[in-house]
Amino acid sequence: MVLFRTTYLEIHYLLQDQLLETSWKGPCSSPDYRDCLNTYANIIQKYKIRRWLDDQALSGQVRQTDQSWTVQEWTAIFIPLASKLKKIAQVNALDGYTYGLSTILQQVIYAGKCPFACREFDNRPEAETWLLS
Repeated sequence: MVLFRTTYLEIHYLLQDQLLETSWKGPCSSPDYRDCLNTYANIIQKYKIRRWLDDQALSGQVRQTDQSWTVQEWTAIFIPLASKLKKIAQVNALDGYTYGLSTILQQVIYAGKCPFACREFDNRPEAETWLLS
């Protein structure tokens, strides 16, 4: 089921797999980026999600100010909501500018506060295989 769709992001939920799929389609403005991450947090609260595929292949570069906001503010909101997640797989950006969940979550993992497994992949099929295993 489609939960969210814009020109820069699509979010789908697959109930049978308890899987959230987020697919970035291109770059967006700073307010739109932050709205999208807040939408993630709202969806995590509303649906039973055990797995998350975050496809950033076409995402574009995230601004430094948004990177800082994500680490300092959004993560503090998201991590407590994500206690039911088991796995997150991120497909890296094709242009090499991935700064997304895995980068942020690596900092949380190293701090010992991440309750789920998180891995990065260079392609979607490998990410899907790992998530559903």
